[in-house]
Amino acid sequence: MFKKIKRDINVNANITSVIVLCIYRFGNYVYCKFTFPIIKHFLLACYKMLDLLIIKFICNAEIPAKCEIQEGLSLGHGANGLIIHPGAKIGRNVVIYHQVTIGINPGELGKSTKAPVIGDNVFIGAGAKIIGDVSVGNNSIIGANTVIVRDIPPNSTVVGSPARIIEKIK
Repeated sequence: MFKKIKRDINVNANITSVIVLCIYRFGNYVYCKFTFPIIKHFLLACYKMLDLLIIKFICNAEIPAKCEIQEGLSLGHGANGLIIHPGAKIGRNVVIYHQVTIGINPGELGKSTKAPVIGDNVFIGAGAKIIGDVSVGNNSIIGANTVIVRDIPPNSTVVGSPARIIEKIK
C-alpha cells in the first residue's frame, strides 16, 4: 500500500489528487487485505466517512475502494467529476483528466455487470466515457469527450463519439 501511495505522490502535483488517492488506497487495503473483523469494521467506517466527505462531497467523484487501480495513477485536474465502477480495473501509470466515466453499460444492467479494463500507460482525456465490457490496450490515448463502447487495441489514438482510431503507433 505505501509503495503505491509513494508512487502516486510522485506523479501527482495536485494536493487534491494525492489526498483522494491516499483515501482510495486506504479503503482498498482495508476491503481487500485486512483480516481482523472488529478492527476492519472500525477502519471501514473511517474510510466511508472520508470517502463521503472528501471524495464525494468536495471532489464530486466516485472512486470505490473495490475497484483495482495499480500504482502511478495521475489525476490531471484532481478527481473532479471522476466516476469509476467498483468492478473496473486500471493499469499502471494511467493519466485521467476530469469528468471521466469508467462504468458499465446502463442498457445491460440485467445482462452483464462487467466493467472496463484499462491497460498500462493510457492517457484518458477530459470528459471521456469508457462504458461496458471493454478493454483499452496499453499505451493508448483517448481524446477528450470520446465515447468508448468497444475494445481498443494497444498503441492506439482514439477520438470521437462513437470512438474511431485515428492513429496506431507501432
